[in-house]
Amino acid sequence: MKTIPSFLPVINMLFSLVGKNLLARPLRSSLTVLGIGISIAVIMALFALATDLKEELGATAQITQADLVATQRGLSGPTGGSIPESRIKDIAQLEGVERTTGFLLASVSLPDTASFNLFGVIPQDEDLYLGESHTIEGRYVRSPGEIVLGRLAMNDLGIEVGEIFRMESGADFTVVGIYQTGNLYLDGGAVITLEEGQVILGKEGKVALVAIYLLSGADQDKITQEIESQWRYLKVKPSADLLETSATAEFGKTLAWVLAAIAIMMGSVGIINTMFMSVSERTREIGIMKAVGWSQFDILRMIFSESMILSLLGFVIGSLLGILTIWATTSLPSVEDYVNPSFTADAFLVGLAVALVLGALGGVFPAHRALRLSPVEALRHE
Repeated sequence: MKTIPSFLPVINMLFSLVGKNLLARPLRSSLTVLGIGISIAVIMALFALATDLKEELGATAQITQADLVATQRGLSGPTGGSIPESRIKDIAQLEGVERTTGFLLASVSLPDTASFNLFGVIPQDEDLYLGESHTIEGRYVRSPGEIVLGRLAMNDLGIEVGEIFRMESGADFTVVGIYQTGNLYLDGGAVITLEEGQVILGKEGKVALVAIYLLSGADQDKITQEIESQWRYLKVKPSADLLETSATAEFGKTLAWVLAAIAIMMGSVGIINTMFMSVSERTREIGIMKAVGWSQFDILRMIFSESMILSLLGFVIGSLLGILTIWATTSLPSVEDYVNPSFTADAFLVGLAVALVLGALGGVFPAHRALRLSPVEALRHE
């Protein structure tokens, strides 16, 4: 006849007691779970938005399909670069380089839209940029005086193909086409010739960056070192890393960390307060447990079990709230074109990690107080 391991009844009794303690105060437990859930929902939503931002920036950089990009050293992003246009041909002469081109990019002010991204390109290099494959109406820009609008910019401005588009500088352009890439940064702007972009931005003879296309088998690191040593004001990086240090990316990262820290503090305060009150109200009960033979470890395990159960329930609620919030937000017509976050396995792992941290924080301080109580002191407590 098989015998039941001696520790199973203890574990069964422990979890029965934990469940009884939590259900004895349903309102407090529910509010604690909800508070933790809201904190986790905020963190998961921020993680999803940050992932979407990173993907958008990566797609923006990769749109040139270049192997490397050269930008001006010391800038937080490529929009403020002023690289002599002659560097395009100079870099093209290096061994291992197949082709180079350059362009300007900048955010300009328009009265009818909050953000408008202007791209100045060399029309002859349209196969390297937003060419005919991305044009959904009309054609690509070919000569001065023409402009191709991104779909989001077209919707914001209410301008159709064939109409006149006027820059804040007073320059007029004929809209010859509409393009769509699926990238918010690109689709919220427009493409004009590099020459006219230089005039509008006051950067005659300058480009913001040089896109570098390598021959098959070329040594990328060697070419990078050669460019940076020959022109020390240039910084060369893979195109996928182009906008990772931009002001937009840095602001997004900082804001996400600040809001996540606030959410974690809110959740930890709630669960620590709940567990402290639980221990305080059960001081006499804990004294009895110690008097009848409960070890310090048993007391510790009971308190941490309660804290972890609350946190894990909060994780479940937070996951549902996070998904519901993102779905409701991105369903709004004014938002759906601009953000497209999605919850990946990583987002749920982050939420679970936060729940475990909150559970540990919620248990450690109340457990410390409970362990310091002597059975005699606890039994005298009213």
